[in-house]
Amino acid sequence: MNQTTYFIISLACLFSTTLCAQFNVNGSLQDANQQALPFANILVKSVEGVSQLEGGISEDDGTFSIRINQAGKYQLEISVLGFKPYQSVPFELNSAQAQKNFGVIILEENTEQLEGVTVTGSVPLFQRKIDRTVVNIENRINTAGSSALEILERSPGVVVNRQGNSIAMLGKEGVNIMINGKLQYMTSDALFGFLEGLSADNIKSLELITTPPANFDAQGNAGFINLVLKKSPDDGFNGGYTLSGGFGRGETSNASLNFNYRKNRINLFGSYNYLRKGQEQTINLERVTGTGSDVLETLFQSDRNPTQNNHNFRLGLDVEASEKTTLGFLISGYNNRWDMDADNRTEILPAAAPDTLALFRNVEENYWQHFQGNFNLLHTFTNKSVLNLDFDYLAYDNQNPVTYDLRFEGRDGTLFDQSNLASEKNTPFTIIVGKFDYEIPLGEKAKLSVGTKYVTSEFENAISLTDDGVVQPNFTSVSDLSEDIFALYAQGDYQLSEKTTLKAGLRYENTDSELNSTNGGRVVDRRLDNLFPSIFINRKLGEYSSVNLSYARRIDRPSFSSLAPFVIFLDPNTSFGGNAGLRPALANTFQLDYNKKQFSLSAQYTDEDFTIVGFQNRFDPVTNTQLIVPDNLEGQKTASLTTSFPIKVTNWWKFQYFSTLLWQESTTVEDLGTFTLNQTNFRINGTQTMQLGKDWSWEVNGFYQGRSLFGNIRVDPIWILNSGIQKKFKNGSRLAFNVTDIFNNLVRIGRTSIPEENVLIQTNYDFSQTTFKVSYSATLGNQSLKKQRERETGAEDEKNRVN
Repeated sequence: MNQTTYFIISLACLFSTTLCAQFNVNGSLQDANQQALPFANILVKSVEGVSQLEGGISEDDGTFSIRINQAGKYQLEISVLGFKPYQSVPFELNSAQAQKNFGVIILEENTEQLEGVTVTGSVPLFQRKIDRTVVNIENRINTAGSSALEILERSPGVVVNRQGNSIAMLGKEGVNIMINGKLQYMTSDALFGFLEGLSADNIKSLELITTPPANFDAQGNAGFINLVLKKSPDDGFNGGYTLSGGFGRGETSNASLNFNYRKNRINLFGSYNYLRKGQEQTINLERVTGTGSDVLETLFQSDRNPTQNNHNFRLGLDVEASEKTTLGFLISGYNNRWDMDADNRTEILPAAAPDTLALFRNVEENYWQHFQGNFNLLHTFTNKSVLNLDFDYLAYDNQNPVTYDLRFEGRDGTLFDQSNLASEKNTPFTIIVGKFDYEIPLGEKAKLSVGTKYVTSEFENAISLTDDGVVQPNFTSVSDLSEDIFALYAQGDYQLSEKTTLKAGLRYENTDSELNSTNGGRVVDRRLDNLFPSIFINRKLGEYSSVNLSYARRIDRPSFSSLAPFVIFLDPNTSFGGNAGLRPALANTFQLDYNKKQFSLSAQYTDEDFTIVGFQNRFDPVTNTQLIVPDNLEGQKTASLTTSFPIKVTNWWKFQYFSTLLWQESTTVEDLGTFTLNQTNFRINGTQTMQLGKDWSWEVNGFYQGRSLFGNIRVDPIWILNSGIQKKFKNGSRLAFNVTDIFNNLVRIGRTSIPEENVLIQTNYDFSQTTFKVSYSATLGNQSLKKQRERETGAEDEKNRVN
């Protein structure tokens, strides 16, 4: 079965539909204050003595729509926690009246005391808010046993580049990752290890924030992705755990535990995640340079066998010092080890010379350790203003030794040369963050937020390379980087009218960066002062529709490890390295959104100067060497049109789609001049869920990403299809079986073609494979209790700056 047939089958699975029912009952629910009532139980019962029964749940805007399969007399019943039950008078559906519209139904509050209830329901997969898109993944079948990185890989508009350790959103690099509203300060390697080790079973939702407001750091031109962890209730003890195992060209398994305990004014909470993964990876590279008799072709293949062991933990304590003051303490960290053995083969095929074969085996270790401590003070004043203080200390250490055992042979097996290379990379660094936020209500329609933040970072990078024990001075150096960032912001929220809301802010940031190297002296000495305005306007057009207009100016600073010199060899003529000459990128982003019920349409345009792109191909024809480095483009323009909408076939069969049409123009500077590349591509994410009886459910999801642009690299289309089935038990536990990348098609193929320089480079990265997983999740303690306080730190906006 060829790839086209596979793709057609996948689309049929993902986008199949059935005939709609003939009759419909709809309306909307509100309370006495005209507030929408979501997640109410809706039942349509036959009153003619037959067993006809249909039901559903109201949407987050209070609307409901129930499809009925046959004509007859019916009665509508509605129940929701805290309100009196509603029952309509009987009504009839027939060929003359195929629809019954109840309009707005006002439910009365129930003042009777309830001893205990169980509420079940489902939230929409995608929700659009004034400044973000929310992806609700809690208890989704295909998240069971997955890591946070795998969930991001399947998220709408998000592209995860595993070989480059980068994450893009709506075609733009510079994504910041947050946990519960706080940025993660870590290198790209450490961030990927952390996300790989964080179990998706501990995540409630993802928030995709493409135009952040002024109280967010200006760093990161693509915006923020916020991982909202599940909140455990607080009075007493409760929590949950998940165990998962799977296989696909190697084993994968993870375990997670979370708990919460509260007594009186003390709240203790925490979580632990463990991941073990040992799945094969393959890299192929083809490089063709020159013309005629000067053509030189290089073919490289690497069969990699990595093993990953990641431990992540989080432990917090909240103390209510008074009714208005809460003190918070939080420690977190991880211990991540990635080991790899790889067998590599490079064929060098010159047009007018004997072929050369390079065979080598390399062994690599990448060991990360991290600790973070946070202190938080939250105080509410009598005028309802809120003061939030944060202090964070973060420490990291990375050790990355690599050994290479090389042999150079002719086609007849003649040994030309052999050597043993060994590289060392040791990178300790610390970050200290102080943050102050103050929110002041200005009457019933307005509030003002002001704040300041100070970040100081110390980073050291020591690298060395030896060839048969002899130090290679060109690849040996010690670098140290220090950076201080001072920020001030003010932001106002104002209700202009009953239908119009305004949010506007201005952020000032001063950055002082200095990088010194034993090989280059003072490599970077940069001071920047920038203003970052942002504005959001929301206008309600009707009962269920609205439009948002936003603008934000952003900056993308080079990451620490991208600036610091380093070298990792892919083969004797191909290596990865840093770039001390990287400049910050500045971007202006405009966005227009239209929302109606669960339908969302968004248009965005970004104009960016000196765009930072990772792992660009740079080739030296004299030495036949290829250096893959992060670099600045001269500029990049990006325009996107995204839409999100659900399709409800029946009450037990639903679809949700998110699609993006993207146009991108990149201007890149090469040896022979400046070149402009442009690309239009399309991406669609789809999910369908089916309720198979009371406790069984089935889910299919996937995405298709058209040909895309990554600096001077064009990436071929990629797609994936996943499926899973789940059984829920009465005690709240669940058992899931799922298959990811069913057709083993998630292969990233990138090409750099510069005809003016007679260079063609193609790379194939296959880091994914069909994987079968079984996962079991269960709860601990009492689940019918209040929620813990949402804990955030002041350092989350810095963790991505280390990468």
